[in-house]
Amino acid sequence: MTVRRSDSFDNLVDELHRRGLRCTINRRRLLQLLFSSRRPLSRAELLDRLQPTPDRVSLYRALRDLEAVGLLHAVNTPEGTRWGLRSRPHAHFTCSVCGRALCLENTRPPEVELPSGYLAESVELHVSGVCPNCLDLGDLTPQ
Repeated sequence: MTVRRSDSFDNLVDELHRRGLRCTINRRRLLQLLFSSRRPLSRAELLDRLQPTPDRVSLYRALRDLEAVGLLHAVNTPEGTRWGLRSRPHAHFTCSVCGRALCLENTRPPEVELPSGYLAESVELHVSGVCPNCLDLGDLTPQ
């Protein structure tokens, strides 16, 4: 399943059950937060926004389980890993000043031609630059 903004949260919970996972309170709260977010979130952002705050082990377990069944994807940025709902393959942007990450839903990673005998497991396209907020503030100092 790829998650589209037009999907309902209930469809996401149904998909969780179809993939053999119980809808625990931590998984439900995490999915709800990521469903309502317009961008991938860091561990610190997740811990800050999930109230009451889960312990780190519970958060990592929920992230691991949801990623393992294909509902989440990890976005590796220069500032660390961020997590978002799985959707069709797309590129990501990270601001080199504030670290904010953004899914570029309309930009697909390129197809890569590999030599005979090789199998690609994933292709990622990551763009680094400066977001509009940092440009407006005139703060171009990397974190």
